[in-house]
Amino acid sequence: MSALESLHSLTECRHITVMEILLLRRKLEGKGFNIIFCWVPGHVGIPDNELAENAARSMSDHMQQPVCYQDLKTSVLCYTHRVWQETWDQQVINKLHCIDPSTSHWAAVQVRRPDVRLTRLRIGHTCLTHRHLLLGESPSVCNFCQCDLSILHILIECS
Repeated sequence: MSALESLHSLTECRHITVMEILLLRRKLEGKGFNIIFCWVPGHVGIPDNELAENAARSMSDHMQQPVCYQDLKTSVLCYTHRVWQETWDQQVINKLHCIDPSTSHWAAVQVRRPDVRLTRLRIGHTCLTHRHLLLGESPSVCNFCQCDLSILHILIECS
């Protein structure tokens, strides 16, 4: 069914096979042929279903089709993300891994300033908690429990 939808769709981004079918259809219609596409359920109720599937599969093994750019791009992106995630999963000592063990994107806020603030809160880097690094001072301490001040401590640990 999705193949028929691809042939019917008027989008710009098309698979190379769809483009070849549409070109052939146009040529045949130009010669007076009336081409009608219809959906037929695959091998439903047809005897020797396995035989038909094996024959189709064996023919497709011999066909040399160029790889569509979009298919290749999707495959490369999936592979790259998987390798990145596997590498990130090994970084268990990294404090950022504890914050977000996934390499998928965080939801972003449309306005930059609030997005920066949210990101700094997520990773725990704020003026309140990291100012001492810039000024060469000793770390800030919580007034209530005398622990080093961190976003995690302020929001979750401190009672």
